[in-house]
Amino acid sequence: MRSFAAIALLGGLLAGCSPKSAESEPLAEVPAPIPAAIPAEAAPEPEPPTPAPKRLAAAGTYFLLVKKSVGTADGIIGFKPGTQVMQQGDGSFAVEGHKLRLLPGEITNDLDIAAGIADADAQRQAALRQTPAPVATPAPAPSQPVAGPTLRPGGAAGPGEAITRDGWVWEKDRSGMWRRAKPVR
Repeated sequence: MRSFAAIALLGGLLAGCSPKSAESEPLAEVPAPIPAAIPAEAAPEPEPPTPAPKRLAAAGTYFLLVKKSVGTADGIIGFKPGTQVMQQGDGSFAVEGHKLRLLPGEITNDLDIAAGIADADAQRQAALRQTPAPVATPAPAPSQPVAGPTLRPGGAAGPGEAITRDGWVWEKDRSGMWRRAKPVR
């Protein structure tokens, strides 16, 4: 019997936790557990962009990377960077019928590099053409005696004597000082 009473008591206690009491006190919502980080599938790394294939000149065709010149019976001929150079059968190089001595670092067969070098040289030349040339003005003749040219030992000049130096005729005056007398021309 005791067990029946214990069951009844337990039933009464459980009745206090019945849905009736749940209505009077709202239950707090329990947040859903945050799942542990799910390892993402290894995303494939983007492939680096494929460099554009080099545009190369035909076999035996090269371009100057630097200025070069060649002496001829008529004078000197200069060739600009970017000038086309052809390799001869003996391994030498020629441009416009003139043989050139070239080092490997002075030529390229890459068309894009050659075009860039030629453009840069053309821009430099255009900038030089737009820069005004300095105007040469003659220096005024000094009114005071100036230190003139130095003479070598044994070449002493007396008053009234003259020598030519630096494009000027220098005369020695009575005090022994050199004065610029007049330009040579």
